[in-house]
Amino acid sequence: MDELYVKDHFNGPLLSANGGYACGLFADRAAELLGAVDLTVTLFAPPPLAVPLRADAAGRRAHVWDGDRLVAGVAIARPDIDTPAFVSPGAAARAEREYRGLSSHPFPSCFVCGTERGERESLAMRPGPLPGEPPGTACTWTPDPVLAGGDGRSVPVQIAWAALDCPGGWTADLSAGPMVLSRMTARLDRLPVTGECHVVVGRMDSRSDRTMVTTTAIYRAGGERLGHALSVWTDFLPGALGPGAPGCEGAPSV
Repeated sequence: MDELYVKDHFNGPLLSANGGYACGLFADRAAELLGAVDLTVTLFAPPPLAVPLRADAAGRRAHVWDGDRLVAGVAIARPDIDTPAFVSPGAAARAEREYRGLSSHPFPSCFVCGTERGERESLAMRPGPLPGEPPGTACTWTPDPVLAGGDGRSVPVQIAWAALDCPGGWTADLSAGPMVLSRMTARLDRLPVTGECHVVVGRMDSRSDRTMVTTTAIYRAGGERLGHALSVWTDFLPGALGPGAPGCEGAPSV
């Protein structure tokens, strides 16, 4: 048995964790429990903030619990991900100008892409639409040094997973129809480095009435791929998290 904790700071919707951050945190812990690197995380409930969660392993799977409530399951994966193509930092910067969240955002305090968060207290990502089909997004991302992990330079695993989250969601117009992450499979070949410019690209792979499948990738500014993810999204149900909102003040502690 192991304990996990998501600070209020790392929210997506107001009363739950950012899905990519939570999945990355759970995957990082499950990697130790399962002895595997490539993992799929399925969220069965909104990951709660500021409460102790416990993780345990049974066979080839790990589970994350909030008391008796199952929050997430983690399984060993063999990801075969068709990665979206690299776009230049200039093209990504042009896409950012059309970011739909700038005019209307369903989760404006989101740690990854929220418009009400300062650059030093969030990832400040602005994934804007790319021309052509299938629908895609791109944005630049220069991780702030405050995000550095144990080595003092690279971001932690959960931050990299978070960066692979929202650029996929915004391949749809989330301002018109909010969706949240329900499953994520990621592979990280190398962790992003703080202070360096990166490009994050998203692609919508399929869309049905209530679900969407997306693929995302993180590249260095010169085109080297650092990681990619395959994600499943589902419609957000208003009121599912209850009233109120946690605080988001202060710089992140990872």
